[in-house]
Amino acid sequence: MRPLLLAFTLMLLASELQAADGNCAWPDWLAFREAYIDDGRVLDRSGRTPITTSEGQAYSLFFALVANDRDSFDRLLMWTNQNLAAGDIGSQLPSWLWGAKANGQYGIIDSNAAADADLWIAYTLSEAGRLWNSHYYASLGYLMARRIAGEETANIAGLGRLLLPAPSGFITHKSNPSENTYRINPSYTPLHILDYLAKIYPQQPWAEIASTTANLNHMVSTSGFVPDWLLVSKTGVATDKQTSGKGSYEAIRSYLWAGMLADTHPHKQNLITAMAPMLAKTIANGAAPESVDTRDGRSSGHGPVGFMAALLPLMSSSPTYHQQAPKIAAQVALARAEIPRGRGYYDTVLSLFGVGWIEHRYRFALDGTLLPAWENAQCN
Repeated sequence: MRPLLLAFTLMLLASELQAADGNCAWPDWLAFREAYIDDGRVLDRSGRTPITTSEGQAYSLFFALVANDRDSFDRLLMWTNQNLAAGDIGSQLPSWLWGAKANGQYGIIDSNAAADADLWIAYTLSEAGRLWNSHYYASLGYLMARRIAGEETANIAGLGRLLLPAPSGFITHKSNPSENTYRINPSYTPLHILDYLAKIYPQQPWAEIASTTANLNHMVSTSGFVPDWLLVSKTGVATDKQTSGKGSYEAIRSYLWAGMLADTHPHKQNLITAMAPMLAKTIANGAAPESVDTRDGRSSGHGPVGFMAALLPLMSSSPTYHQQAPKIAAQVALARAEIPRGRGYYDTVLSLFGVGWIEHRYRFALDGTLLPAWENAQCN
């Protein structure tokens, strides 16, 4: 048995002996765990056959930490390591997509990594190391953060270092590297994670990445809406040709991350102001728009319940719209009850983030440190 796999197995056995803290039970997490996780594998059944993504594994690791559910955490980590990272997540970034292949066998469908998932895993491992006093988790977090910085970032002329969506596939190469164009996803880089990594790994370039990302966030939300994708080069920011400036299922997370920043974060109030048109449109229409043309603000469709849940932290932090948050939270509760069990992966994930935040299951400190309710037994 590989040393890393043996370590996982020993930790899993040890965690099964730990008593659960019933005073801090998180019903929504328990329901998600029952409906979407099969022995450490997170199932997304939105397509014809279930798939598993590194994003799903990453978010679920975070939720397990927020819930103080170390048994589930270890199972999720073991499955991710064995199936997405060739048994050594400390030296190989996990592949982003796993499921049924054309030949009917199950395995990796796309071996490219996904930087947003990698970022959440590195953050969660590092914080699990601190909160659960585990040098092992902390070491894996450090190794992943170093590998992300080395394989999934680029220094863009005139702007600075940014996180790329993956190690490959998102750069239009020119003969002169300063002329390169990069396809960027703004929702991949929560500021609180970048701030945290900059604090605990000062020898890595996270402080520069955090600063560049904060500046980019202000540049892309000038219309009040965030695009799913955009193009960045030394000449500045341009509309992504593939998506024509659309903001939808990717971008909804940008509003979520902004709303969850600590109230004293230097960029939070500016982001709330910049994103106010999204909140205004949501209140006026009675639902978050499913799609927005960020070039002119025209919207179409009503987004699913997860969109409304994702907007809750931003809405509750807004001086203008915070009084609407309880009404929206009630709407979210009613709509979530209609989601078929195990069939609403993304909506449920966004709800765990947004509603969990509203319920004070967790907060982020100014430096990005995770503040779970169970740490001081401040649970609902």
